[in-house]
Amino acid sequence: MLYGYTARTNDYDNDKRAKDMRRRHLSRSLPRFVALAFRDGYTLASRGVLCWAPIPRKGIIPRARVRFVAVEAVFTAIFYAAFKTTYDTAWTDFVPFDIDDVKWDPLCSHSPLMEGVLGDMELGEAQLEEIHRLRLARQKQNSIAFEKRERAKDLTGWLKKKAAQKYISAANNKVNVKISHDKTVAKIKSNKKHACDPCNQVFASSRAIKNHLTSKKHFNKVNGVRKAPTANALRGRKHARKAKANKKHFCALCNHSATGPARLAIHQTTKKHLAKVAALAKAI
Repeated sequence: MLYGYTARTNDYDNDKRAKDMRRRHLSRSLPRFVALAFRDGYTLASRGVLCWAPIPRKGIIPRARVRFVAVEAVFTAIFYAAFKTTYDTAWTDFVPFDIDDVKWDPLCSHSPLMEGVLGDMELGEAQLEEIHRLRLARQKQNSIAFEKRERAKDLTGWLKKKAAQKYISAANNKVNVKISHDKTVAKIKSNKKHACDPCNQVFASSRAIKNHLTSKKHFNKVNGVRKAPTANALRGRKHARKAKANKKHFCALCNHSATGPARLAIHQTTKKHLAKVAALAKAI
């Protein structure tokens, strides 16, 4: 399938299924008896796969499907997942347990071998790749045409809908969105496209540098204006000088005087202090 495991198992999601049932429909990809069980109120305790592989390239998909159908048929027979048929006798020598020992009821009406395989086996790999390329191009054209029609009908409604879709997508993929955002920001900053040389700062967008250029900080830097310290700042500096002079919070090893216990604790975690502690321990 196009989106792999996620697309194959989404139909078994309890929340999605409950939403579908409120709309009075269930996915067609669900086995018929599984869908009936869901409608009777059963829920899924867990889900997983017994066999998996990377999604194959488009040119070999029909042949790859044959293999997966064969594997699925083997598992269906081994675990008695389908209702009893005349073909069951062919598996007697291969199944590790008797059907009378099975404690579950089958939820498939037939073997996957009866479904057939989608795709043209007579076409070569290059032909299948070209068909896929043309299909994607056609889908893109149809999508663009559909969006143009929707915009023409109701531009405001269309913009709200796209914004909501973007928000939901970002909320469901926070990690990927952050990774993508960080890469974009790093690339823009490395190119120094939005840079302020006087302030020696690089910004990630035109809006950010525009806001910076109109800020008081930038104005003061360009015009050489130095901000006068406040009364609180002057009192703080005076207190810091007095605390250092008293050496109440002092590190004799580094000959470092801190302004308070918190600052001393921070100093004791620095690389410089830890290196001196290690050197002293080694000497002892």
